[in-house]
Amino acid sequence: NCISTIDNVTTGKIIINNSDITRLKSKSLDKFRKNELGFVFQDFNLLDTLTAYENIALALTIKGEESSKIDGKIQAVAKYLDIEQVLSKYPYQMSGGQKQRVGSARAIVTDPSLVLADEPTGSLDSKS
Repeated sequence: NCISTIDNVTTGKIIINNSDITRLKSKSLDKFRKNELGFVFQDFNLLDTLTAYENIALALTIKGEESSKIDGKIQAVAKYLDIEQVLSKYPYQMSGGQKQRVGSARAIVTDPSLVLADEPTGSLDSKS
């Protein structure tokens, strides 16, 4: 929780990419989370009203990625995680493993320095 900046550190330091994140103020922490961290949640945290593609694109949009680069990045991560066939589906149309891979794609598509994951393989079969 401290590395994710959810909780404040009471003693010591957390150094990531030569930066002491314990000294960052609120706006700088927001920027740090947006640019340096990727999160994979145990319960996926996909938005039900968005397709898999849109859920992944949201991370890039929040980061401020150029719109002309978004599709290429999504297609590349979808191919890497073998989720190309579910990009147009909504979360309720996907299996647990597919949702987990979409959540993982959302976490890595922004090329973060660090990915924090809570049971990232919990819904995956042995092949995945």
